Amino acid sequence: MKKLGLIGFPLDHSFSKKYFTEKFFNESISDYQYDLYPLTDLSLLQNLLIENHELVGLNVTIPYKEKIIEYIDVIDSLAAHIGAVNTLVKIGSKWKGFNTDILGFQASLDFLLQGQKINSAMIFGTGGASKSAIYILNKYNIHYKILSRFGKNSYKNISTNEFHETDLFINCTPIGTFPNVEECLPLPYEFAHKNQFFMDMVYNPSVTRMMELYSKMGAKVINGEIMLEGQALASWNIWNNHRQDFE
Repeated sequence: MKKLGLIGFPLDHSFSKKYFTEKFFNESISDYQYDLYPLTDLSLLQNLLIENHELVGLNVTIPYKEKIIEYIDVIDSLAAHIGAVNTLVKIGSKWKGFNTDILGFQASLDFLLQGQKINSAMIFGTGGASKSAIYILNKYNIHYKILSRFGKNSYKNISTNEFHETDLFINCTPIGTFPNVEECLPLPYEFAHKNQFFMDMVYNPSVTRMMELYSKMGAKVINGEIMLEGQALASWNIWNNHRQDFE
């Protein structure tokens, strides 16, 4: 039995184990199992790999998508360009990192926009999750501004005019994730409108407080489920393509 799994912390909110367990059952895949491995610190990764020699693939989530690069042997060129890794595969005795978030994000954005062209976006958060958004927005020639908790580009410094005129908002933070479902960023939601779009990378709960506030003003909203499934499928394709390296 080969093992796959997810590392990050915390993992109470994660649907990854459920997704892959159902996938393996539905597709009669009996030689893999998927588990959650919450790590309070990445220094614990080495022990995890030693104690679980059957591990051949891992997904990586908050807060380690950037830090994990220091712990792997090889990195895919696209993941290196982006500066974030969310998928690991064991090739022989070495671990290689990839980024499948970009495929998940692109699928989610395409579904949200439905072909509509937009010009501007705001990205909330500067961590590893934001890297896939930045990559795709550059690919689509969408001008964006990155906002965080501190500094001149903090959430609290958004002008109402700038907020009103922005086409797309993307939450790349864990704000609003279960169990903290009432949390939301301090934004002037009352200036949102029907011609705007909001993408929340959070998928648990399925409707976040931020989604509710944008939707109330008429904006089109989407959660992180399509992104989750898109990146998960892309991760599985990478692992499946390296089956011969696991023997």
